[in-house]
Amino acid sequence: MKLTQALGEQTAEVVGKKLFTISRYYQTICITHLPQIACFGDNQYSITKQIEEQRTKTRVKKLKADDRVEEIARMLGGTEITTRTRTLAREMIAGARNVVLQQQKK
Repeated sequence: MKLTQALGEQTAEVVGKKLFTISRYYQTICITHLPQIACFGDNQYSITKQIEEQRTKTRVKKLKADDRVEEIARMLGGTEITTRTRTLAREMIAGARNVVLQQQKK
């Protein structure tokens, strides 16, 4: 079982904050499907797999700010991304940035 499968939303946010704190001292790579964790990352990547000529190819793309909002919104809303999920994604990313700024002041 993956760690994130057993986490609720509030717990996932706490884990995201803890991972951010750890990342200030150690190189940290986190693979997650939970937006509550992903929004705390300094960088976010999209990883996709595609079968071409009977071979599986994996692509990794660093997300720009707008792409990051879309990916967080997709994590929140599944296949249907709406204005509401985009707004919530922006709020989550901004909230995570506020936590980061508060921790940096300490």
